[in-house]
Amino acid sequence: VMKGIEMTNRDPKVQTQIWEEAIKELYNTFGYEMKPLENMGGKKGDYMLANKFQDASNEQDQHMELSEEEYENQSLLLIVLSVIYMNGGAAKQDQLYAFLTRSGLYDPKDNQNNVKQLIEDKFKKIHYIKIEKDDASDADSGTKMLYKWGLRAEVEIKKSDILKFVANIYNKTVEEFTEEYKEIIEKEGEDCFKEP
Repeated sequence: VMKGIEMTNRDPKVQTQIWEEAIKELYNTFGYEMKPLENMGGKKGDYMLANKFQDASNEQDQHMELSEEEYENQSLLLIVLSVIYMNGGAAKQDQLYAFLTRSGLYDPKDNQNNVKQLIEDKFKKIHYIKIEKDDASDADSGTKMLYKWGLRAEVEIKKSDILKFVANIYNKTVEEFTEEYKEIIEKEGEDCFKEP
């Protein structure tokens, strides 16, 4: 960034001040947070732009318009992240695709169905999903994968929103998911489940 604005030979204090002001302006003007990834497994100096803009829940007042495809992709991502979260933060390949199949979202026999490609290529590429080899899988059944939240999901998505979604789907209260509820309250604070 400093090279791009011809500041590489300037005093480090000036560079730091410019960097901090740019981060504030980016957040205040566009709703993007510049998130350092060093403490999340990234390298020193790696950052991610995280969307912190919360659009209105009322569709008529929303600023962002999504195409039907974008809306469907976001819905699938929410479901996949929910499955992962409710499986203790890691879902086995068989678990995830069995759930999606039962839900009518994935048909393993349909070669035109791009759900698997969307999850394993796009969601992985943009760091919403992290896919690792499942070392605990049965060696005879071939290599299996383990699905976890990626860095972007960890930065952009609140676990309280995921638990609200899951509770709504199962027609329960968030408090009925005792373990997850307590964990989220500890991390996000007492007010995280209150409606704005």
